[in-house]
Amino acid sequence: MYTLLTVEQIGSVARVYLNRPDKHNALNQQLLDELYHYFTTVRDDRQVRVIVLGANGRTFCAGIDLAELTATGNESGDEQAHLLKRYDDVLNAIKETPQVVIADVHGAVIGAGVGLVSVADISVASPESTFSLPEVRWGLDPSIIFPYVISRTGPVKARQLFLTGKQLKGTAAIETGLIDIVCPPEEMACATQVINDVLKGAPSALAACKVLIMNALEERVADTAEHRQAFLQQFQTNPETREGMLAFSQRRQPLWVEAIE
Repeated sequence: MYTLLTVEQIGSVARVYLNRPDKHNALNQQLLDELYHYFTTVRDDRQVRVIVLGANGRTFCAGIDLAELTATGNESGDEQAHLLKRYDDVLNAIKETPQVVIADVHGAVIGAGVGLVSVADISVASPESTFSLPEVRWGLDPSIIFPYVISRTGPVKARQLFLTGKQLKGTAAIETGLIDIVCPPEEMACATQVINDVLKGAPSALAACKVLIMNALEERVADTAEHRQAFLQQFQTNPETREGMLAFSQRRQPLWVEAIE
């Protein structure tokens, strides 16, 4: 189905990998279209609970494909505008999918690649990973990814990233909030542990948590009170809630728990 993505599903875990290694997984129109198609169609697939977003090759993502963005024949700006809009659509689709998205990062993450990491729910990186937002050094405006990075790092850390264009290593990226966990090379199984931790959660509860988190980020706390109360009341009659409470009282795992190796 896809040319520039590889998709593999084992149990309820889907691994979606960027597959332009010869171009350092730079985001061109086709790759963005495939990402958008996947994340807008998978949202209704209840057989998928966790999506691992990774990349083939030695680079996670070199950002927008500047060669395509500035190609001869695009002088009108229409194709550039379409590509950038599609990128924004992709970020929103990843952010709003009800499944838990885990970014599995290695190698260089540049510009728009940082946007992909920013909209993941949890980000795991190798120690040699590097992160940079060099747009200002290229005379470019980082407005497309601006709100997503700020949502991830907060405004103070975002200022440093955007205004300096400085490259950060994996461990330093934790301090900015871009990355949650750095896995030593000999312990890359820690990414699997994160997946298994997520799989202990009830599917409907995980999806509801994502909605609540997004609402809390985009609204004032007082404005979400009624919505949060309604969510809680809804879950009082949820079969998974009853199963979770019963499993707790019986000192066993709920029926939905699974694990990968």
